Amino acid sequence: MVKIKLNGEKMTLIENISLYDLVRSNFSLKTSFAVALNGEFVSKSRHRSIIINSDDNIEVVSAHPGG
Repeated sequence: MVKIKLNGEKMTLIENISLYDLVRSNFSLKTSFAVALNGEFVSKSRHRSIIINSDDNIEVVSAHPGG
């Protein structure tokens, strides 16, 4: 079991997955978004190669037009 925080919410994953798969399964990829892993922003080109580990803290922020 992999215990993480996603946008401040505790979450348990059955297995280690990529950052891309985590974001894809929890958010719409149609909007612009940025991802921070343990306080550091991660470029989209690296999302598939990063594997989530226990105690990781992931923040996903999306842009909302109009304020």
